[in-house]
Amino acid sequence: MSLIYCIEYTSCILKNYAIYSQYKYIKRRRSVYGLSIDMIFGMFFLELLEIYLYAINFKFSNLSKLQYSQRYPLLYDINGNNIPVSFFLLFNNIISVTLLFFIIKQFKSYYKTENIHQGLSKGFIVYIFFIIFLGFASFCICGNKLTGRLNINYVDHLDILLIFQKYFLSSFKMVPQLSLNFMCQYTLGLSSKFELLLEVSTLLHVIENLIVLHSDKLKVVWFKIPLNFQSLYTSGWNLLFISILILQSHYFYLNNKATVPTKKETKEKNENEYPKLI
Repeated sequence: MSLIYCIEYTSCILKNYAIYSQYKYIKRRRSVYGLSIDMIFGMFFLELLEIYLYAINFKFSNLSKLQYSQRYPLLYDINGNNIPVSFFLLFNNIISVTLLFFIIKQFKSYYKTENIHQGLSKGFIVYIFFIIFLGFASFCICGNKLTGRLNINYVDHLDILLIFQKYFLSSFKMVPQLSLNFMCQYTLGLSSKFELLLEVSTLLHVIENLIVLHSDKLKVVWFKIPLNFQSLYTSGWNLLFISILILQSHYFYLNNKATVPTKKETKEKNENEYPKLI
């Protein structure tokens, strides 16, 4: 188990350093040109969702722990006090939220450098509102001791949120950046250090999950692994998408110049072509 913890913690530290490297990269360039707002906001909401699920619920909510222990009575004690959740990962979530918040502030500071393809997409906004709605729905039934309306347990609502967190938001968070790179044929929006560190971090997650698959030989008790560890499904998709990002940066669009006009340039051009009538 100590090997798995060591790999997971190293991976999380690398991820946060990657985010910090991206923050420094934007500050040095004084530009957010080519960086996907959807990806940054997606990562921000993902970290908040993990704090809500694992800290507020599975670590500190008596209702969640009680229902989870009743669902798996052979694995956890009656009060659910031994449900495994890593405090170190929760602390890393808080650090990630803070760093991503500063990057979001950089979008506001350097908004004039955004190109015409950058911005929050309608699909992403709908998806985030859907996640918030599910979180609000779970919060509304939290006052009931065992069941909410329609005989649905509180922990069932949390399971739905876990599915979206683990198998959608976490697995496909890099897709908006891939799409933006493809549309702009340009990849300098992301720091090379950010891509490399995330690649190593994700590769460590894959190795960790492969070790868990052979848990019988290595004497790893699978149900004692913290719930907020990353799954093989998630780390596999992330490794694929980050590898494609690196290929875009160092092969497909290498040395490509920025050709897509910024929003400021487009606005000035429109004002010159269609002057206001006095």
